[in-house]
Amino acid sequence: MIAPGNASGQLDRAVLVVLTDALQRFGPEAAVVESGPVPRTGLWVTRVAPRRDGAARLSVAGECPQDAQGPDVALNITISNSWLEVAGLSQPFVWLRALADAVFAGRVVERGFPSARAVEIETACGTVIGGAVQLPLLGRLFPQRRFLPYDAERHGA
Repeated sequence: MIAPGNASGQLDRAVLVVLTDALQRFGPEAAVVESGPVPRTGLWVTRVAPRRDGAARLSVAGECPQDAQGPDVALNITISNSWLEVAGLSQPFVWLRALADAVFAGRVVERGFPSARAVEIETACGTVIGGAVQLPLLGRLFPQRRFLPYDAERHGA
């Protein structure tokens, strides 16, 4: 289900389209999608909230000068409670689609404590790690949460 909202520009509409397209294979009731402005920031964010308990939330806001394309696009992404910023990609929307596919399919692990969390996502483009900086060996000892796919019937969970 998509809550009404008017994306403010070409970049915001592109983010919304990428995320809603990635959700299509999970069915119309897999998640609630909301799109709207973030007060006092000038950013427009698209939020995807899964209906299934145990699946990761995903929020994406894009930034760029004059709705540019390619490496001028910066994506501010929150997966569950971990934040990362990605910039300098030659094809940011192809990358975002791969990330969304992985999050919606449950290929996400979040590690750490509430004040310092890191996320690891297994995408078709490779592993993405973001959030708080953690030492590889020690990070594996911290509490971790493996997220579920948005739709159990289609993904064998």
